[in-house]
Amino acid sequence: MSLFSKHARMYMWFCALIVVQTLSAHAATVTMSWNQNAEDTLAGYRGYCGETSYDYTIIDDVGENTRHTMANLEEGKTYYFAATAYDIYGTESDFSEEISYTVPAPVPSTQEPEPEPAQEGTIALETGEVSTDHNWTHVQFDQTFSNPVVVANLLSFDGTDPSVIRLRNVSPTGFDIRVQEWDYLDGEHAVEKIGYIVIEKGTHVLPDGTRINAGIFTTNTTTSFEKIAFTTSLNTKPVIITSIATVAGEDGVTGRIQNITADGFEYCMQEQETGNQAHATETIMYIAWEESEGSIGNISFDVKNPQDLIADEFQTIQLDSNFEDTPVLLAEMQTYNGQDPATLRYTNKTNSSFDLRAYEEKSLDPEMEHANENIGYLAFSIGSANVDTTSDTSTDDDTGTTTPDDGTSNIDTASMELGEITADNNWKTIHFSKTYTDPVVIASGLSYAGTDPSTIRIRNVSPDGFEIRVQEWDYLDGPHAEETLGYIVAERGMHTLQDGTRICAGTVTTSKTNSFGATTFIEELPSVPVVLACITSTNDTSAVATRIKNISRTGFETGMQEQEKSDQKHLAETLSYIAWEKSSGTCDGHRYEVGTTGQIVDQTFNTFSFDTAFDATPIFMGSLQTYAGLDPSSLRFDSLSDQDVSLMVEEEQSADNETGHTAENAGYIVFEK
Repeated sequence: MSLFSKHARMYMWFCALIVVQTLSAHAATVTMSWNQNAEDTLAGYRGYCGETSYDYTIIDDVGENTRHTMANLEEGKTYYFAATAYDIYGTESDFSEEISYTVPAPVPSTQEPEPEPAQEGTIALETGEVSTDHNWTHVQFDQTFSNPVVVANLLSFDGTDPSVIRLRNVSPTGFDIRVQEWDYLDGEHAVEKIGYIVIEKGTHVLPDGTRINAGIFTTNTTTSFEKIAFTTSLNTKPVIITSIATVAGEDGVTGRIQNITADGFEYCMQEQETGNQAHATETIMYIAWEESEGSIGNISFDVKNPQDLIADEFQTIQLDSNFEDTPVLLAEMQTYNGQDPATLRYTNKTNSSFDLRAYEEKSLDPEMEHANENIGYLAFSIGSANVDTTSDTSTDDDTGTTTPDDGTSNIDTASMELGEITADNNWKTIHFSKTYTDPVVIASGLSYAGTDPSTIRIRNVSPDGFEIRVQEWDYLDGPHAEETLGYIVAERGMHTLQDGTRICAGTVTTSKTNSFGATTFIEELPSVPVVLACITSTNDTSAVATRIKNISRTGFETGMQEQEKSDQKHLAETLSYIAWEKSSGTCDGHRYEVGTTGQIVDQTFNTFSFDTAFDATPIFMGSLQTYAGLDPSSLRFDSLSDQDVSLMVEEEQSADNETGHTAENAGYIVFEK
């Protein structure tokens, strides 16, 4: 269509409504575009907008731009748009053909009530990867769900045409899935790999306290974001992954989210840029999963919001966990910094990393530059699980969860063992003097017979005993002098001494290196305890130290450190711990004292005196309680007597010879032999 101007040489070609975007909760933007004029005398264009036909209240001079956005338009109102051209003589064309558009009023989201979270119960979960093209593919579950939430939100990059993922027919036994190219394309698409997760609707709590919210709501909102509230608040800001799970509207559509909190998030849909942004009401399924790593049954998981800025080029994302096999991946932009319709695409997926980028559609123009976004990902091993979340799920894989105990016992009548041994760099077998069902073994704090920086390694913990050795850091030659080590064995669980002192013995498995994961005690303790921890598996042969911080009555944070000159990628290990309230008295026939030194232990030996007057030199165990100095370190002791001990923080020197260390607070347990 064309419209000739008052000046014979000026005319306007096409004015088209192309984009609706959100500015605030109740205002939208509308973008117009037109073909460029060819006259040499062209000076610019003006855009017009009003609520009445040919009665325009908004007049914007846009210069020589052929695209202009009208802002602050109210939802539910109809607006009329036109444009004119003007030349260097000041002559303005007549209006282009007028186009009207009604900004849709959002349909309030409908969220089905979710069951209250239960600390005791089961969690049904299934993960997989499907290969599909533009044709519908049916996925059959390995188990039957009651009210499944299905999320599939990351597309591989085998076909380069911009596309979205569509789901339909979600049922207790399966769902349909396909790749849908944006509407301006031909629709034929190559086979892509898409990961998916299925979980029962509701709020789930893992044994370590990690919370997962799986929900469903409906919406037709495309021009503004609406708030989606969790029925039950989470502990921390989660990673959100969503899927549009119906095809009420045939047009290509994707979802965008922003403003994630522990209480909910904001959501809207996007059609292609030249679409009219009026989409039928769809059902949206989402999973909100707190950052964590571990396992549920046979399914290992790694959930992370890595704060990486993903724009319009592929960037490599490192997984926190190293999976045995290439994992299932889901990811979504957690922000709305780039407003053009876009999805995430991945390539080069391995068991430890993948490449990711934001990929815009090109219905309006070939430009695909996208603002930086924050992304969150979910990585899973493939499997199907239906497990009791309160059962003992601790294994030598990366569960990241503390294993609960069956109950509380009086430690003076339960199985417990205190001992002292000597060990060098060779494995030494220790046999228990008592019988255990599920023993927790701790050996922490190394004497100073050999001066090479070293750590303690334990393996093959069984009801009958364990193996232990001193391991020098990997940059050293390995042989080490015999050192004196104290150790404690206790049944996993909560224990109470006769005076009411509480002790928690547990395990957690983690692959955290140079980062920390939260460990929650089986029960809250009456006071902040001393925590001693050590690695009790050898899934990875590299030397590794345990670091602890932020100890409270409910738990602590822990991570591993390899030597400074390493890649800090360590396989998942089992970490055992004993959390013992500060106290002194008698336990299992031994006089003991449990306490902390205060922030005084650094790279030089400093003497610390005990409060208890022991009759003879006691057995010493200790561990740093803080993370003030960041270099890989462990606690060494010397000159132990019945009254005091000398303590130091020993850094390894793989990267440099510097060993200065910020003063730390050390926790200790000393007991008579």
